[in-house]
Amino acid sequence: MKTFDEEAAEREFERQMKLLQDDPTEFERQSREKIEKVIQNAPPHLQKRLHGIQFQIDTTLAHYKNPIARMNKMVELFWIKAQKLDDALRGLHPSPKRDEEARVIPFLAKDR
Repeated sequence: MKTFDEEAAEREFERQMKLLQDDPTEFERQSREKIEKVIQNAPPHLQKRLHGIQFQIDTTLAHYKNPIARMNKMVELFWIKAQKLDDALRGLHPSPKRDEEARVIPFLAKDR
């Protein structure tokens, strides 16, 4: 037996599928609107980073015209980020500290 939320989610999925088939431009517009709403509802200190992540996703997916290929790439991107998060949470690959200065290694000039 399905819960109300599952039924509502299925109806919304079917509605979105129909919109994508009938009017891909409107589907894309609504998708962008929803993404922007999520970003705008995030804490202000995270919004710039979220816009950057969305830009990376959009840039990567722009290379894929086939919907199945796009979906596969989105799944791949998700799992890469999920693995990085898991590694960071387990302390395997600590993120670099932003307040540390990088050590600059000078290049030696070639003798001419």
